[in-house]
Amino acid sequence: MPETFEVSDALLEKFLAQHVEVDPKPLFAEGTIAGEWTLTGFLGRGGSAEVYCARQQSNGQAVAIKVLHRTEPEQLERFAREADFLADHPCSSFPVVFGRGVIDGRPYLVLELLESRPLPRKDADIAQYLTDIARGLEILHIGGYVHRDVKPRNVLFRADGQPVLIDLGLIKPIMETAFSSKDQLSVVDGQSVGVGTPHYGAPEQFAGGELTPAADIHALGVLAYECFEEKPPRSWSRIIRRATSSIPQERFQSVGDFMTAIRRRHALPCWSAAVGLACLLGVGVWAGVSWWNSPVRVEQRRWAALCAETEVTGEKRVTIRLNHQKVVFKYPIVLTPDRIWEVVGPGTLDAPISGSASNVVLWLKDCVFLNRTEIPVAQGGIRYGTHDGVYLNFTQLDRPKGWRNSLYTIDWDSGRNALRFKGPETMEDLRKLESTERFERMKKDR
Repeated sequence: MPETFEVSDALLEKFLAQHVEVDPKPLFAEGTIAGEWTLTGFLGRGGSAEVYCARQQSNGQAVAIKVLHRTEPEQLERFAREADFLADHPCSSFPVVFGRGVIDGRPYLVLELLESRPLPRKDADIAQYLTDIARGLEILHIGGYVHRDVKPRNVLFRADGQPVLIDLGLIKPIMETAFSSKDQLSVVDGQSVGVGTPHYGAPEQFAGGELTPAADIHALGVLAYECFEEKPPRSWSRIIRRATSSIPQERFQSVGDFMTAIRRRHALPCWSAAVGLACLLGVGVWAGVSWWNSPVRVEQRRWAALCAETEVTGEKRVTIRLNHQKVVFKYPIVLTPDRIWEVVGPGTLDAPISGSASNVVLWLKDCVFLNRTEIPVAQGGIRYGTHDGVYLNFTQLDRPKGWRNSLYTIDWDSGRNALRFKGPETMEDLRKLESTERFERMKKDR
């Protein structure tokens, strides 16, 4: 039976009883210089950082500067993790990063200046708002992280009204989210509480459970409930009830599923109208059957759900098993050098993947890997090794000048393995092309 997590009033009181008021006086005065930026005002203080508005001295560009006011090792680690993630994952769902530095021994981040707005109240606006937030969370989850503190205060807006997910200071690798003693107290919103915010945090965040992307899905459900001022329509109630279930396994399996539920909820009247119109126009029943049975999208699997980690003789290996499927990721994935990675088929992996260092090793076995990275091979930071039956295709890159197979661990032109740049995207099409190329070479040799 799935484990149920319940948070009693007594448990919450235990956390809230340890609230500590934080002195709101800013650390830096207006006019302070931070690199090429001048602080122009104090915007506020969170659990571990202060935020200032500032202007660039050269062109007057307005920005926000986030400065860490707590310098314990754990807070420094979290701040560095947030800075690295934002730098490695430029995306419209996260704030733009203009720079980073240190002022008076405290690290800071220079971010785009965003504004706060009230929660949306109209049905369509709520759907768009939640979908935009979920899209950012999907990138986090695919990258192997949970946010752990999704709430209205951590969603700001650009001038065009697009929501932006901020405050990634509590993000944590999914493989390391088991509840620990050092996580029991974090300063959030100027007060000491459990990891996350009690009103939005999933029950398992405060009851000693292992955290997964389901915790962020719970927060999305609470956000939806608040957008409707705690009176959601019936069709939304079903989505919210599932998202906020006290049993993590009974929530949506991914934020992609959550977004699909919202899209279906909004598309249903349109589909019904289309079917009615088809009947009025005399469209045949068989056409309708084939229409409904046709695939609507390529399934996207969660990156973390595909990965199985093992440790042999002190060596950590992460295996991505394709299980006869084509697995598609449209967001960049960065592999870390602290593990050996392998993709095991049969199947196809279609994703932009690069390495965070030049010593990342990726082994491929019996698979097609369509690497859609736009990072030049020499800078990609990955050394590829293969077993038999591998086709590696850099679909966005031309063959680099001075290319030598010695950059990789094997001779790609031997055996059943193949390497291409902007080549065909299936093994079958590759074999047809190779046959044509052999024929053309034979004619030329004659």
